[in-house]
Parts: sequence; structure tokens; C-alpha cells
Amino acid sequence: MGQSLSVEINDSNNLSLCKLDIKPWLFSKRRGFRTIQAGSGSGSGSGSGSGSGSILIDIYWDLTYAKFGSSPEPTTGFYFAIAINREHILVLGDMEKEVHKKIR
Repeated sequence: MGQSLSVEINDSNNLSLCKLDIKPWLFSKRRGFRTIQAGSGSGSGSGSGSGSGSILIDIYWDLTYAKFGSSPEPTTGFYFAIAINREHILVLGDMEKEVHKKIR
């Protein structure tokens, strides 16, 4: 877990909407969830990402039962997912049912 993860989200014109550098400390817990608001909208309150140009980026992970091989990446028993405005855009791992339950 000494690595970091970089994610860049671009629009259809290939203009960067946001870039996230996710550091290893985010994964200090073996299971978790993090929401990041990006974009120009200021969206107040608990927000559903409805502000003009506002994007809600949800990051979910569970490494509780992860099994590792000879590399630092888990091989089974994990998930890592990113959703934008509650729509899945990336799901990694072999626990897809669990991550779908989390996002709903």
C-alpha cells in the first residue's frame, strides 16, 4: 500500500474536469468510502451534486478479505470503485455485488 493512485476525469472535449491523487493514507482503513466534490458549482448542504457544473465523485474500497500475491496489488477478495454522481465509472476487483450495494 505504499503506492498512490492518480485518476484524471476528462469531458468529451478532452478537457480535464478534475485530477485526483489518492495517497496511501486514504487506505489506512481496510474498508471505506470517500466523497469529493469537483467542478465549478459550489453546491450547498448535503448536496446531490446538483450545483451547476458540480460533480460528486464517490470512491469505495474494501480490502478486508484481500489476498495478495508477490506484488502490492490485491489479487482476490477486494473491490475498488469510483462513481460520478452515483453512476459507476470504474469497478475493480472480484466483489462487484458488494460495491453495487454500497452505491445504491
